[in-house]
Amino acid sequence: MTGLARKLAMSYAVVALMAAQSGCKSADKPPQADATPAPAPGAPSYQSLAQSHNDRVAKLQHMYATGSIEFRWKDDKGSHFENAHAELWLSLPRRTALRIDKVGEVVIWVGSDEERYWFFDLLSKETSLRVGRHDEPMREIDAAAGLGLGPLALLDLLALTPLPDAGESPPVTFDSARKAWMIEVPGNRHLRRMWFDVSSLLPSRVEIINDAGQVQVSSSLREYQSVTQTGISPLAFPKLATLVDIFTADDDSRNGSVKLALDEMTGDVEDQPMDRVFDLA
Repeated sequence: MTGLARKLAMSYAVVALMAAQSGCKSADKPPQADATPAPAPGAPSYQSLAQSHNDRVAKLQHMYATGSIEFRWKDDKGSHFENAHAELWLSLPRRTALRIDKVGEVVIWVGSDEERYWFFDLLSKETSLRVGRHDEPMREIDAAAGLGLGPLALLDLLALTPLPDAGESPPVTFDSARKAWMIEVPGNRHLRRMWFDVSSLLPSRVEIINDAGQVQVSSSLREYQSVTQTGISPLAFPKLATLVDIFTADDDSRNGSVKLALDEMTGDVEDQPMDRVFDLA
């Protein structure tokens, strides 16, 4: 691996490890959501929010996207910034693949299938593969290798995890600071808070809450665009955020941040190697 590629791979591991560690620290201040959400007499019902969100996610079951990814963090050596090209394949609900390359050289490959997640370790002299299971606690060694944020957490942060449609409905409150409806629901591993724009009802923010009730990682979602689909009218194309900023705790980029900017997105995956990118065999 070239020095530049190794530096980029290290940046991914640093940001991911910060996210894992931030979930274990005591928070100096409460999460950035309203501590006492205002009553929302005009709020949409949870059922209507869930139906709108889940209909959008259902149309994005199979997708391929390209774009750029940026890593920023600060340590005792100063501020750091790295960027690269990214490719993302999805076959929901649990099959994911994210490939990151720099100057044509693949430096990061993370993915998952129905039962497992994996990370190709390109930091070592010899490439190695780390594999974990969704139903098991994430190991410290995996976090250090760059799995502090697993692929299913990425789906939560991209607002691509369906909302529960059964059981007791959570209250829909209004966050006056963000001018958005807010709910708390289970995520893939932890509780998640989601904010929905009052006009479009599209997700504008997601927070993953750790077992101590603190924000472990958050995302802001902006500039939604339609994702091309086959067999449906362009008017019915689902929308996906093309700018996603991910922060490790308290929206502080000094703790580590990732920006994903997507510029090509399609649900027409006939020409994509969908079986191969999700297969470890």
